Amino acid sequence: MLAVGFGLWACSSPEATCESSSCPEANSCVVGFDTQADEAAGDLSKQTTKCRLLCSIGPDDRSIASQDKCPPNFHCSAGGASGGGAVAYCVPDKHSYPLSVTAGRWGAPCNPAEGIDGNPSCDLENGFWCYGISPTDARAFCTQYGCAEDADCRGGYWCATVNKKPNVTTLKRSYGADATTTVCLPRAWSPWQGSYCSPCSSDVDCPMNEGLRQHCVSADGAEGGERICAAECTTDRNCNLDGHCGTAAGTEVRVCLPRAGSCRGDGGLCSPCRSDADCPDGYCLEAGISSERFCTVKSKKPCSAGVSDCPAGLPDTMGGGCYTARGELKDQCVNLVQAGTNGNTNEPLPSLGCWTIARSGR
Repeated sequence: MLAVGFGLWACSSPEATCESSSCPEANSCVVGFDTQADEAAGDLSKQTTKCRLLCSIGPDDRSIASQDKCPPNFHCSAGGASGGGAVAYCVPDKHSYPLSVTAGRWGAPCNPAEGIDGNPSCDLENGFWCYGISPTDARAFCTQYGCAEDADCRGGYWCATVNKKPNVTTLKRSYGADATTTVCLPRAWSPWQGSYCSPCSSDVDCPMNEGLRQHCVSADGAEGGERICAAECTTDRNCNLDGHCGTAAGTEVRVCLPRAGSCRGDGGLCSPCRSDADCPDGYCLEAGISSERFCTVKSKKPCSAGVSDCPAGLPDTMGGGCYTARGELKDQCVNLVQAGTNGNTNEPLPSLGCWTIARSGR
């Protein structure tokens, strides 16, 4: 199998005539980029025609397997052309790792109890550490921290900015932009399972998400917005409470889109966020009854019972509030949504959130 992968460059000269019939098995003559740097720059003058291993995806093959069709140290790119049609092909990764050891790398399970940077389940020699969001996270996996761009991660992953805590050593969260780090995360789920905010450039970037196909679409459903991996759906019930099932430009199916219309906003109250780095005047909090993440902002005056100076809450919600208790969140303005009703008084029960659908039942 690796022999097929390393037959990628059978036609090595851009001037030579490349015949697909002369290429190794599973290869074809493709107009494409030879390096990830050229691919990222998008300079078409750097493209060459040669035999390349295909990882083309079809309507019944849009999963992480499209990335796995490439050998180690290569990733699947959707930007190739062959015989007048678009194809996906394998491109060398920005970083390569010794093939003598392949265990403990991208997505390999790790035991949270054994820590982050010294976890024996991960390939420590090549810089792989354990990532998870709690000391009992059954989905903890090996990946790389300290990335600067998506190209530092393998295909199917992206470079995310996240809060340093919680992690596999503690449930207590960190606060502030200076308490964030970067880590390569799967595009199948952002730091929080089921969120809709993994960035992408084409469908080949988007693996299956909890068994559902994903498409690379604009977060607002129109053209021109930030592009994210969005799972297919038929009704709103298929989506998280902070999402809705809608039609996105460029797709023939309906997908789950964030109700906020974006995954990262301007940092104001209720602005969508991924980490505290997105909230310059507050923190990125998780909603109480959904995977929504939104920014708080600091009140212009100290908060006490009935006293605050916070922006107005969103319409069709329970409005705004302000933390009065001591701690990191003191004087932070928040928004509240209904999380049900009190069984005794039938009064609505408030919960943190902005774009999450209100629950009216108990």
